[in-house]
Amino acid sequence: MDADINFYFDPVCPFAWMTSKWVRQVQAQREYTVDWRFISLRLINAEVDYDAHFPPEYEAGHTAGLRLLRVAARARAEHGRASIARLYAAFGAHIFEVAPDQAGTETMLRERRGTREFVEPILAEAGLPLSLADALDDESWDREIQQETDEALALTGKDVGTPIIHFEPPAGVAFFGPVITRLPRDDEAAELWDHVVGLARFPGFAELKRSLREQPQLAAFGIDADTVGVQEDWHGGSRRQKNDRSVSTKMSELNSRSHQESVTVAASAETLYDMVSDITRTGEWSPVCTTCWWDDEATAGQVGAWFTGRNELPHRTWETRSQVEVADGRQFGWVVGGDLVRWGFTLSPADTGTVLSEYWEFLPGGIAMFEEKFGDQARVQITDRTRQAHDGIPKTLAAIKQIAESK
Repeated sequence: MDADINFYFDPVCPFAWMTSKWVRQVQAQREYTVDWRFISLRLINAEVDYDAHFPPEYEAGHTAGLRLLRVAARARAEHGRASIARLYAAFGAHIFEVAPDQAGTETMLRERRGTREFVEPILAEAGLPLSLADALDDESWDREIQQETDEALALTGKDVGTPIIHFEPPAGVAFFGPVITRLPRDDEAAELWDHVVGLARFPGFAELKRSLREQPQLAAFGIDADTVGVQEDWHGGSRRQKNDRSVSTKMSELNSRSHQESVTVAASAETLYDMVSDITRTGEWSPVCTTCWWDDEATAGQVGAWFTGRNELPHRTWETRSQVEVADGRQFGWVVGGDLVRWGFTLSPADTGTVLSEYWEFLPGGIAMFEEKFGDQARVQITDRTRQAHDGIPKTLAAIKQIAESK
């Protein structure tokens, strides 16, 4: 007998997870049955050049998602379809409902999700045998996952992401999403569902879309239910980079050596400037830099002032020397090592507070230094530092926002 809803998910997709939580709300109120099915972002993008089209951490995340789906496929084969509901719930809770791990890069964090160390406690929590973790490396399950992925895309077309929902299968309507970043209240959940299904059922309905998305209100993003996440622009259901494939690889690399993100904070520009220009407080919000101190307190916060920062990752600790290059009340920035890397913050007024932006740029002097120091491994090292910046900036902004708005 067909379920009321077929829900196609990739366990590492935060939007699929958020939508699944909403569907569970509706399921409880309407007594719907849900068949939790598989769709793999890694298999969808099997022919895609990840380095050219995605942020640095995506390949590791999508690969981990495929590995988790192999475990789920074996669980379904050996313990029935009902086991997937609790296994997906446990996957999501451990991936998205925990505070962000500040140790290591985002790529390292996402890779860990595809390991036995990560999966075995989840299997135990879901009441399933730990031996299912053997499927992590078992590619024989990929054929079944690919078939279910193709099945989902046949319902909606290929220019979509996850989740895909098929309501009242086999003849009922199917759609990508809805992508939601905030979980509705229980008294709103069914009403929202009715609106979505009603629109999708209209025979002439094709698409209602916007690519701007807030980061979802999930603990893994450091965003609680009272906070609005940083808004990002997504393309084709994922945060792809708009790289022209005719542009040389070198140009693509150059473009990736600078990055900036923003967040709106319910605080004055003056308050935020006082925070970010006080480098002795950096350890309160940076995921890597644990402490900073001025060379001369008499010139603290002024253009030309020097300071030292101590940085820590699980595999190394190091110190950097930096000099303030701009400090005008609306921008505070510094250069590391004289000409290696540029960091800073800008502030601009908004209707609901202040837009705080953090920027980063790997300067030509830094590139040259890495090439001299690391030789053939320079590109690997530069890519690693680039990933750290991409991973760290949103975490820093989220932490500053939380501190500023808690006052």
